[in-house]
Amino acid sequence: MSSLETDIINNGKKLIKGTVVLKQKNLNVVGDSVAPSILDTSSVALKLISASKSDGSGKGKVGKQTFLEGKTSPFNIEFEWNHHSMGNPGAFYIENFMQQEFFL
Repeated sequence: MSSLETDIINNGKKLIKGTVVLKQKNLNVVGDSVAPSILDTSSVALKLISASKSDGSGKGKVGKQTFLEGKTSPFNIEFEWNHHSMGNPGAFYIENFMQQEFFL
């Protein structure tokens, strides 16, 4: 997520924008994005994980789940993030609800 941008600040909450590129797992087809017909953007969810604030168990606090936006790769994504309570984002969880695997 090297293209993260912090755009909107509202009561400590920030909207962090990024770009996600999904590629088919088939290595024989170099450069092919995941076909739109097999991708429902609500089938891929991401959550940011704090690098500087921990939950009660010592793990990084986990932000709200968000889904890909758009119909083709690259996809836009936006995370709501409260810097005061969550700290600095440092990693993310990715959930794939599809049968098909992909590279991110």
